[in-house]
Amino acid sequence: MGGHVTANISCPGSSAPARTASSSSTPECRDSDGKKVPCTKGDRAWNQNRHSYCRSTYFPLKHDSTSPTGLILESCDNDTIAHPFSLHPVYTPRTSQPETLIRNATTTLNLQPPTIGIGAYTYPGEEQWGLTWWIGAPMWLWIDTLDTTEWGTHHLTLTEGDTTINATITATHVTYTTGDNTPPTICHGPGTPRPWKPSDLLNRPSPSHCEHTYLTLNEQGNPNSRYTITATTTWTITWTTNYHETGTFTLDIPSTNNPTVHIGEIRVLRTNPPGR
Repeated sequence: MGGHVTANISCPGSSAPARTASSSSTPECRDSDGKKVPCTKGDRAWNQNRHSYCRSTYFPLKHDSTSPTGLILESCDNDTIAHPFSLHPVYTPRTSQPETLIRNATTTLNLQPPTIGIGAYTYPGEEQWGLTWWIGAPMWLWIDTLDTTEWGTHHLTLTEGDTTINATITATHVTYTTGDNTPPTICHGPGTPRPWKPSDLLNRPSPSHCEHTYLTLNEQGNPNSRYTITATTTWTITWTTNYHETGTFTLDIPSTNNPTVHIGEIRVLRTNPPGR
């Protein structure tokens, strides 16, 4: 049993010092022959029932609502007694399970829907087309990381009774749907921002590999024919208690403001040089 802590714990009939019938308020401890003995000896206390100096050590246990929260191991230094060691279960009722408490506490962080960024472009003078991109070229995807409620790591500590719960809440990945009936794009990170401009290369891949390549055109000549991009951030919550309980669960936060993009194609026209 590792990770134990030592505590001075008094149990009925165990290490409480005995009192003699006296008007004095000072406790007196006596052995089996009635002789006075010191009530403490180092880190041990006189146990009148066992006529020995004993030490109580508390071991926390992983438990549910019906099993012990821990054990008290009582060790005594009198080798003549039949049982120098004894175990006593400790029950501490808890009204809620740790995961329920952490789920409720996580709401106080007010985690926000992700703000989506896409490497598409609105051409000056062609604003009616909105964001546009090109078939066969990787379009970078990312979410805002300036707001830690959209992407980041948070820590919570809760206490109920004698139970202490520590939790870490971390954004771990983002799942994108790109509107073209292809499998979702999963990015294990926030992605790399790239506000594209016409002087950039079209086929440049994202260094974080968070991108999507469209292989299906929208309806040509129709700026209202568009693909909608959505994102869901997954937060992973891991928790532990001082009773060696552990757990993990996830929380999904979907986007609410979802950009749309028109996918077109670039056509190369061959023209005769001037003078021909």
